[in-house]
Amino acid sequence: MNQLMVVVGEHTSGRMLRLAARAALLQPLWLLDGGNRANAYLLAKELRRVTNQPAVALAAIHISRVFTCHQLVTLLDEMRSRTTPGQPVLVLELTATFYDESVPFRESRRLFQNSLNFLLELSRRSPVVVSARPPATVCPERMVLLRQLCRLAAGVWQEAQPSVRTMIQPTFL
Repeated sequence: MNQLMVVVGEHTSGRMLRLAARAALLQPLWLLDGGNRANAYLLAKELRRVTNQPAVALAAIHISRVFTCHQLVTLLDEMRSRTTPGQPVLVLELTATFYDESVPFRESRRLFQNSLNFLLELSRRSPVVVSARPPATVCPERMVLLRQLCRLAAGVWQEAQPSVRTMIQPTFL
């Protein structure tokens, strides 16, 4: 069943790249990078680990990188006509460009809603998996974007928070 799934956390890119590598063994897919996190070395390393023909699998991954929320919305709009039914779409760091403080919050919200509409449309005919991270503490008002994404998703996986260990300074005698 096609649906929109979300992975939330600070370090989800590696998991998403491993998912892309394994999915590429089965069929061509789209990998959209919204946070400049698609590490080609990690992707190639994972492909070499799971197949004897990494170049063939790598050719099945259509990678697009965006640097602004405007580019992301445009690319998602184009994806609606470029993907074939059933072709997976993976989006790394969907929220990253929408957290950009140089984009007014009102504009960011409007563009984010457009992106969600396009993702929902894509998810009706293809599996869509999106990773996202919470906003930085300097722009907490943009947390509403992440919450909105999670509410629309059929499933949300929250990355476990690393335990915080308190370092105690040893005393010198």
